[in-house]
Parts: sequence; C-alpha cells; structure tokens
Amino acid sequence: MRHHGVIRTAPATAELLKGVPLRDLDIEGELVTPTGAAIATTLSGAFGTRPEMTLDTVGYGLGSKDFGIPNFLRVFLGSSSAGESHFSDTILVMETNIDDMNPEFNK
Repeated sequence: MRHHGVIRTAPATAELLKGVPLRDLDIEGELVTPTGAAIATTLSGAFGTRPEMTLDTVGYGLGSKDFGIPNFLRVFLGSSSAGESHFSDTILVMETNIDDMNPEFNK
C-alpha cells in the first residue's frame, strides 16, 4: 500500500497478507506487524463480514500508539445460528509485554 509516496506496509507483512481483504486508512505508521499478520492468517479460517452467530465471548486488545483513532482490536467467538461451532481446534493464548524490553535485562 502506498500513501503520498511512503510505503506503509513492511514487505514481510505484505507477503503474509496475500489473499486477505485490506483497506487503506489515512494514518501514518504501521497498523499490522509481521507477527500480527502471521497470527491472524494462521488462526483465521476466512476473512470477511462477521457471520450470523450467537456470541459466546469477545476478546480485546489495545495498542499504545496514538494514531488519532482508537488503536483497538476486537475478536468475536461464537456459534452459528444452527448451533454449530465454527471452531474445532484448540486455541493457545499467547501474551507478552516485552516488545520494547532492554536486551540487557535478565530476570
């Protein structure tokens, strides 16, 4: 994606998002990291509009960068109206807060 001559998507991220529907926003900065793109494309079976479902749970993620709009991710997990789950795999929750940790810090 290009905006005013500036490439806003890292090449690795663009490769990982091949085949995923995207839209451009008038925002300076990286909105999807290669790690985020890899997780989203690996765990998602499809991309598009939210299917009709009975909502079971909602997950939230908040970023720390100020883009002038909410830096926020929301994920819905539910069952289809027919009572069938769209998920059959076990999901592992991975969390970290060490992206900006000093590499000399060892505890």
